[in-house]
Amino acid sequence: MERVWKDRIRCLAVSVCWAFMLSSIMLPSLYAKLDYQARYGLFVTPYSFWFSAQDIGMIIGVSLLAGLLLVIPDRIIYGTFAAGILAALIMVCCLSLPAILGRGFEVNRAALYSMSIVKVFESLLLGPIFLCFLAAIAGGILGERLFR
Repeated sequence: MERVWKDRIRCLAVSVCWAFMLSSIMLPSLYAKLDYQARYGLFVTPYSFWFSAQDIGMIIGVSLLAGLLLVIPDRIIYGTFAAGILAALIMVCCLSLPAILGRGFEVNRAALYSMSIVKVFESLLLGPIFLCFLAAIAGGILGERLFR
């Protein structure tokens, strides 16, 4: 019974750390994308993959490490789902921080909230989450071969 709780706590801790790492990797790119659009007024397609090769490499590395730690496929699937949702919530909170604190431009706060939600989910859903899932599966396979 105690081993089951230790495994659950370890899975939860890995997922939370994975979410914080993913959000810390992706947030600077999202800030740069929003700043680029605001300064130059250029239209960037909503599904453009705005992450550099370094960001993609760090996402793959963190996901491989998480897959190595989670190992079991159902934990990897649940961990990817939980880390993706938590990373999205962290990024939405960080992007809407000027509206929460009342700083920055005098714009409608509801518009800023909705813009941050749309930008996070546009940039997260297609590429990075699928990339995280594939890298975590590869890490799980590698962990299965190394540790069992």
